[in-house]
Amino acid sequence: MGRLTGALLSTILVASTTYLTTVHLRTYTTTISHNLTTSRHVLDSLHHPATPVRPLREYLARPSMVETMKDAWNSELEKAVRAVHTWDVRRGRERVEELVGGLLAEKK
Repeated sequence: MGRLTGALLSTILVASTTYLTTVHLRTYTTTISHNLTTSRHVLDSLHHPATPVRPLREYLARPSMVETMKDAWNSELEKAVRAVHTWDVRRGRERVEELVGGLLAEKK
């Protein structure tokens, strides 16, 4: 029984040592690969600087289509009111008088 136990224990020892060595090498390889990739990115960014990113334009996010339509309606209404308030009554009256005077002069 001694030889069989020794052979079995030596096989388990060799297998576990091989497994642990493989796990350690895989972890080490992954760490080194990550470090090299990071170093490459840092060196590339120093050698070829990134182009500056244009700032994003600010925009007003509306909650819904209904709100957008309300805003469009209000802006059109404001334009109409502004046009009425800026209308020159005297100039309008003078144009109408000239038009009517021109029509009356043609009839005579």
